[in-house]
Amino acid sequence: MTTDIAQNIADDGADAAETAETTETVTAIGAIDIESMVAPPSPTRLAPIPTPVEQTKFFPHTDEFPEGCQVISDLDQDDFGYPVNIEQVTYVTRQLADDSSVDLPMWVFTPGVDNMPEGAMPEGGWPVIVFVRGSAFHEQNVTDYSNYFVRIAEQGYVVAALKYRHSDIAPFPAQMQDCKTAVRFMRKNAERFHCNKDRIALWGDSSGGHTVLMAGFTGNRAPDTDSVALAHCVWCSIGFPIVCDLL
Repeated sequence: MTTDIAQNIADDGADAAETAETTETVTAIGAIDIESMVAPPSPTRLAPIPTPVEQTKFFPHTDEFPEGCQVISDLDQDDFGYPVNIEQVTYVTRQLADDSSVDLPMWVFTPGVDNMPEGAMPEGGWPVIVFVRGSAFHEQNVTDYSNYFVRIAEQGYVVAALKYRHSDIAPFPAQMQDCKTAVRFMRKNAERFHCNKDRIALWGDSSGGHTVLMAGFTGNRAPDTDSVALAHCVWCSIGFPIVCDLL
């Protein structure tokens, strides 16, 4: 028993020594001045990264504009325009490969016509911009651009922002076909939205830019939907920012 007691006393002594050593180590670490180890801020600001980068000087450029194109040079001014009405509609219902169906929505932004001065609306109605939101061809978040759509509609344009069948539920050319159908919907409902069915432009960003270019260039030709109720006709297709070779 004496031997056991002696061993316990020895063990307790070792534990006490280890605890003391640990405490000294913690105390030493706590005494380190971290701020002295951090470099002071630079007295001068870092030079900005050149924008655009040097390589952009090799991009094709022209100062020519298509006939009828209006150049807007006062973008630094933000004048109040027309009040804007916003309406969500279903422009088509599509059948999917699994026999289910999906309603495709469109958000239509129109200049308000209530109490509008006589002659404010152009003859034939407002020009139309059919917009396709980029999404890498996956499901789109169309309404996150609503602030842009409102600002455009304030200046006298109807903006029709559509959601297409994304590539997770329908492969190409479904997206382009839906874009064409959206154009035909706006032409068919021109009187309802006070717009000019003969002044329609397509506009899209990223994958949406690809979609509007393909829809604009192919027009009423294939690939298209089985039923073409109203001619597809647009004035122009604008895609940004996209990489493409159409030659």
